[in-house]
Amino acid sequence: MDLLLERETDKPNTHDLIFVNGGCPVTSDRTDVVTQRVYIRLRTFLGEWYLNAPYGVPWLERILGHKGRKSTIDAILQEQIQSVSGVAEITEFTSSFDNARREYSCSFRVRTDSGQLSNTIQI
Repeated sequence: MDLLLERETDKPNTHDLIFVNGGCPVTSDRTDVVTQRVYIRLRTFLGEWYLNAPYGVPWLERILGHKGRKSTIDAILQEQIQSVSGVAEITEFTSSFDNARREYSCSFRVRTDSGQLSNTIQI
């Protein structure tokens, strides 16, 4: 179990802790735990967490500010997703890259090590 972070799809995601009546709910099942860990991993810059410098995505080192290809970014993110504890495999992965606007987005689903399939995760 992990403390539950806000992940509403109909409003801007703050990824703040959720508090309900003064309490802090936790993730409800293995799929929620793994999904939340994937979100955290993909939103953490490499070296951002000083207690674990190798943790995170090399956004600055290999993606942002570089003339990268969509296939390279896809490979980096898929590698990061698969490195999350509890992820057995990526079952679906789609992405789009608008080079003129320099916008990248992806959506995917993962199967957990317990065999459960996540909802679609969008980055």
